[in-house]
Amino acid sequence: MVRFISLSLILAAILFAGAACRSADSGQTPPEPARSRYMSLGYMSEGRPPEAEGTGETKTPTSSPTPLPVAKPDWLTMRETYESRRYSQGVADGTLIFRVDDGGKAMRWLWPFARPVDARKCPIFVLKYRAERISTEKGEAYDSVMWLRDGRPYGGFFIAVTPADIIADGKPHELRIDLRQYRPVGPLTQVCIEVRSTDNGEGILEIDGLSFVEAPRPAAISILDGKPFEAMTEWAKGGNVSADFSHAAERGMALFEIRDANAHMKWALQFDQPIDWREWPVLEFEYKATGLVDDGYEYLVWLFDGRPEHAAGFEAIIPREIRADGQVHKFYVSLARFNIAGPLVGVAVRVLSGDKGNATLMITKLEFLPAWPANAPSKTPSEGAGD
Repeated sequence: MVRFISLSLILAAILFAGAACRSADSGQTPPEPARSRYMSLGYMSEGRPPEAEGTGETKTPTSSPTPLPVAKPDWLTMRETYESRRYSQGVADGTLIFRVDDGGKAMRWLWPFARPVDARKCPIFVLKYRAERISTEKGEAYDSVMWLRDGRPYGGFFIAVTPADIIADGKPHELRIDLRQYRPVGPLTQVCIEVRSTDNGEGILEIDGLSFVEAPRPAAISILDGKPFEAMTEWAKGGNVSADFSHAAERGMALFEIRDANAHMKWALQFDQPIDWREWPVLEFEYKATGLVDDGYEYLVWLFDGRPEHAAGFEAIIPREIRADGQVHKFYVSLARFNIAGPLVGVAVRVLSGDKGNATLMITKLEFLPAWPANAPSKTPSEGAGD
């Protein structure tokens, strides 16, 4: 049985729900110890931020009380059918509790945040909860347990937690959802919560923690995510433009091919997000090539650095660094050796065939690393080193 205190008795209580910003990863496993800021949505006094015991987590003090959730029966879809007449909310032992006592019925609550949350900095939504007799399948007028309000026009919401995300066995669970898949438009300011009970009634949702955390820093940034490159015929003009070429892409691979002789083609790809080369200063390049030739004139891989000019960027890899022997090779490039104007925003690839035609370039790694690998050669192929 859940111990319960009515809403009227807890107006001065501390809510154990918050918007946090700390290092984390996705999944249902326990989080790593926090290493960065935590923004509480509860009542806190001014002063030096206290450290959360046993977590390494630092709380940011605020004098602003968190508004309590407000029941919104008029927000229910098909209200006349699904509105519960017996519902309540409260706090017990630092846990926020929502309850719907009528079987097969529902209620919605709107919970404003004490301060906006920047979903760009903290895109991982973390919910610590317990649920009993809550519907965990979509049904009529029921497709979400939680919506988040962002900065899109007219104050729109997007679905963050679906019924299928919830485990209603009465045990503690932690749910982590990467909000980047929903492309939030601006700061997150509110959450709307729906509790729909099963036919057995007495549906209970307990929230032990609600936070937004930083995405884990990846070991590398790969641009080979399956997004295809675009053939740039106009860029290839000025030379013998290939009339028989192809390209294929899948996660972890990009294949470029020219079948006619003494011809070339260029392809380009815009990054989904700019890459700060100062944070990711090493390019790892793994490939297999056949039939490629070097005319000593242009690039093999070009990186764009955000300047407005059409050709803004630099030759990251040149053809003479490539072994066209049909074997897999890998090497590293230090980006610090180039005069880079700004964040990297895209890449171009050029393939040139010889007298026999049939030139192929398969790239299996095009990744940006935070540091030069300890076991890697200290020089690139153009500097006299290679695998």
